[in-house]
Parts: sequence; structure tokens; C-alpha cells
Amino acid sequence: MSEKNNTHKRLIRYLVQHKALFFTSFAIIIINSIATLAPAEWGQEVVTLIEKKQLSSIAFYSLIAILIIFTKVFTDFLRKYTMNWLGQLVSADMQRDIHGKILSLPMGFFRNNEMGQLISKTTNDITIIRLFFSQNLPSLLKDPLVILFGLVMLINKNFLFTMELLVVGIIIAIVMQLIGNRIKTISKKVQNKVGKTVSRLHESLFSIDIIKLFSREKYHTERYDRSVRHYLKLSKKEIMLDAAGTPINEFLSFIAAFIIVGTGIIMIDAGKMQPGELVSFVLYLAILSQPLNAVTNLVLQYKKATASAQRVFEILDEKGEDQDRDLPPVTISSGSITFKHVTFSYLTSKTILRNLSFHINDGETIALVGPSGSGKTSLVNLISRLFAPDSGTICLDGKDIASIPLETLRNHIGYVTQETILFPGSIRENIRYGNIDCSESDIVTASKAAHAHGFIMKLQKKYSTKIGERGAKLSGGQKQRIALARVLIKKPSILVLDEATSSLDTVSEQHVQDALKKILHRQTTILIAHRLSTVLLADRIFVLDSGRIVESGTHAELLKKKNSLYSQLWYNNNLLN
Repeated sequence: MSEKNNTHKRLIRYLVQHKALFFTSFAIIIINSIATLAPAEWGQEVVTLIEKKQLSSIAFYSLIAILIIFTKVFTDFLRKYTMNWLGQLVSADMQRDIHGKILSLPMGFFRNNEMGQLISKTTNDITIIRLFFSQNLPSLLKDPLVILFGLVMLINKNFLFTMELLVVGIIIAIVMQLIGNRIKTISKKVQNKVGKTVSRLHESLFSIDIIKLFSREKYHTERYDRSVRHYLKLSKKEIMLDAAGTPINEFLSFIAAFIIVGTGIIMIDAGKMQPGELVSFVLYLAILSQPLNAVTNLVLQYKKATASAQRVFEILDEKGEDQDRDLPPVTISSGSITFKHVTFSYLTSKTILRNLSFHINDGETIALVGPSGSGKTSLVNLISRLFAPDSGTICLDGKDIASIPLETLRNHIGYVTQETILFPGSIRENIRYGNIDCSESDIVTASKAAHAHGFIMKLQKKYSTKIGERGAKLSGGQKQRIALARVLIKKPSILVLDEATSSLDTVSEQHVQDALKKILHRQTTILIAHRLSTVLLADRIFVLDSGRIVESGTHAELLKKKNSLYSQLWYNNNLLN
């Protein structure tokens, strides 16, 4: 099936989800179309009455005219209301689908796609589709019906005139198809450029502190301006083609009207046509000129909408993390972890982890140390299946994690990331994020364990304090302790602390370490640390270098090894401190 036909069918499926509203709207459109054409027949009858001087019937036809006008106006209101509401419902469905799909996509997708493009597809592209459904689709359904009904009536009145009109209509359709195809191609490029521009804006907002600290305002302004210029250059071509469509259509329609009226006058003079027939035909022509002109624009808008729909469907067609899988429920009773000959790389980049094999006992605390880029964070990301290994097997509680439903697996893992991610809202809401069903006492207990309760109670609104975007109203250490409390309230089988104390001052770090000593053996714990003072909490230490575990043992055992990598790291760390 071609991409074009597939896009059409998928858009129709969104409409069919609201078939009651759609078919109600369509019925209204049929009535509205008849009411739109009725004045032409009314006009012919009135002209005939005047010719025959039957003026007594004018009052009756005046009432009919009022009824036609009322029907036309009322169905116009209903048509616009129902179709606008249908457009809102369809766009809401698409937004829900694309948001759900984005959340289901693997981390590799986000490493290879710009955030601005994703934002653009979920906002700009869906807005274009919504506007088409709410503003253009009503006319796209009505105008062809008006044209069809009108042509049937015209053929009955005068076949020759109708054929002249059809020839012009076919020429217009061919011209508009050529212009429309070109607009669709350019529109997709324009939306890609819009996505690039949104990426630049997102980059500036997300990195505003770094931009100011490095005085790079001018650099980012120039980059954004370049993106805008590229967008405008393509947009100008699109606007030019869009603007050319209606004048071309109107010019050809004027030529057709000139020919038809001229022919009609000649036929009346020759006695082959009555004036009422010509009046009726001209009225039909006047009525049909608006939908004929509108259809031209509608074709162009439809091309834009399908270009945007293709961009949206590109995301919806991406394979999700657990797509096409029907895994049975799994019970996990321990936090034991086993790696069997695991190798991993990010797509085509160099190998990050090389043939790793090890076992971590339930309740054991393991520290991962090693130079930057040695694979520590990548290793723990594999456990939660944020990424999949190239080869080998990872087991949790003796079960291959590939056979464990993602939600089940991740519910058993608590992760404090190196970069603290908090949400706008209150401190209470951020901690409760770890366990939506927790009680207030659970929140306080977790906060105390993370050494966060003290500073929270000093705030004016305590746990109800709003922390701002990304926790902007808190210090780095405070944010990290909130993140730690959020994980502790989850009570996971496996706790991963990726530089969990890196932003804390010495006193706060000691408090957190004292708290951790009390909870470490409640679950399996993996500590990733550059501050080697943290590793003293570990039962065993794995030393990674270039994706391999080159050393393992307790702190004391590793220090005894002469010229070991761990002893070098320990010495350098203490020297720096």
C-alpha cells in the first residue's frame, strides 16, 4: 500500500472513531447543500411568473425564499459547530496517541531525534490537522456535494453549457493537482524547518544558565536567526504557490462564465432558449463559483494536512519498547542480578561494555568505580532495560529481564540519576511520584531517610512548597535529597545511586551516608561514585575500565594490590580532597 493511500485511510479511521457525530454532520451538510442550490430554481420560477404576469403567486414564493434562507443559515451554524467539535476530538485523539507513543519509545529513539522536532510534531503538525478537520473538512464535504447536485441540475437544463463548464473544471483540477503536490512537498520541508527552529528555542531555554555564564547570547541568537531564515525561505515558496491557486481558478471560471453567458444570449436571440432558463443557469453558475473556488484552496490545505499527518504517523509507527509482546505476569521475590557475557554499544558507536559476566546477591551493596566513560551508567541502564544489550543475558531473581514485563521490572528498581530531574509542583507531589498511593507518614519517613525533612520543615509552606521548573527554587543538594526520598518511598528491590551525594556538602553527605547505612541491606544497592568515600559503604567493588570489569573485591582487598587501577583512583581522589 502506498504511503499516500495509507495516510488517507489512517486519517479516515480517526474520523470513524466519532462516526455518530460525523454522519450527523454529513446529513446536515446534505441539507445545507440543497438549501444552497435552491435559490437557482426559485429564481427561474420567479422570472417565469413575472414573464406570465402571475404576480399573485409572488407572496407564496417569498415565503419559500424565507424558508430557504432560514434552512441555509441554521444548517450553516450546525455544520460549523459539529465539524469544529469533530476536529477538536480528532486532534485530541491524535495528541493522546502521540503522547502515549512517545512515552513508550526506547531511549535509543531520543538519542537520535531532536526534541524540537518531537515538540513540533505534537503541536504544529497536529494544529494543522485540527484546523483542516474543523475548518476545511466541512467545506470539503459540502462543496463537492453542491457541485455534484448543481451539475445534475445543469445537465437537465442545458447539456452543452454543462459540458463547457466541465471542460474548464477538469483544467482547473489538473492545475490544482500539480500545484497541490508541489505544496505538499514544500509543506513537509517547512514543518521540518519549524521543528529545527523549535529545537533551537528548546536548546536556549533548557541551557539558559550555561548560555549566560559563557556569554553566548549572540551565538545562540545567530543560530536561531539562521533557522528562522531557512524556514521563511521555504515558507515563501509555499505561500506563493498557495496564493497562485485561487487567482488561476477565478480566471478560468471567469472565462467559462463569459463563454456561457455569451452563448446564452445568442441562443435567446435565436429563440432556442427562454430568459428564465438563462437566469437559472447563471444563478447556478454564481452559486457554484464559490464552491469551485473553495475546492481549489481545500485541495491545497488537504495536501498540507496530509504532509503533517505523515510526520505524525512517523512517530506513531515507531516500535515501542514492549510493542508486539504479550508477556505473562512475573513475580520477583529478590534483587539478585546476574550478567552473562553481556556486550553493549549505542547503535554504530564504539562498544561500551564488553563480555561482562558477574553475579550480585540479594541485599548486597555493590560499588561501581572507574574512569569517566568506562561504562558504569550504561551498565545500570541495561538492568532497567532503558537499552538492550547487543548480546548476552541479564537476569533478575534468576529470570531473564527480557521476559519480564517492563512495568513489573521497573517497579522493582529505584534510580537516583546523576542529573536530578524534578517536576514543577510541590515537594510533596515530587516525593509522592515514587509511590502514588503512599501516605503522608510515608512521605515524611522517606524524607527523613534522605536527610530532606529538616530543610523542608524550615520552608514557609513545608511539604506544600512549590519548587519551580526543574526544581529551580531549591539548591543542588536539596534537589538531590528530594530525588533520593522519591526513590526510597518506592521501596524497590534494587536501588541504584548514580553519584547520589555528588551535589551535597560534606556535612549533608555524611548525614545521607548515615541514613544509607540503615537502609542499604533492605534491598540490592548499586553505587556509582567518583567520590570514592561513598564506596566504603559497599560489600564489594567492581572496577570498570574500557567496558570491562578489570578488578573486584572489598576496599581493603583492592588497596592491597600493587599498582591496581583502584588504588590509583583512591590515591588520586584522596589527593584531590
